Amino acid sequence: MARIGFVTTDKILQHACSDQNSYFTSDDQLVVNVLSARGHLVEPILWKGFEQFHEYDLFVLRSPWDYTEHASDFFNWLKKA
Repeated sequence: MARIGFVTTDKILQHACSDQNSYFTSDDQLVVNVLSARGHLVEPILWKGFEQFHEYDLFVLRSPWDYTEHASDFFNWLKKA
């Protein structure tokens, strides 16, 4: 079993979200359901301020839509990951 972080932003709350987790889009939820059925733990990761990289096996860049507003911060964050 892998612990997987779907990288997103709190700005996603302004858009169509999954009815199961407001930090996943409807498309995210389809993938989350398949991965969960295979025994993986999938959690949304709000990239701003997140530092617990060692707690996850992998990250999937899904919807960090605000990265363009904070490009320098986002790319520095990616370097840490």
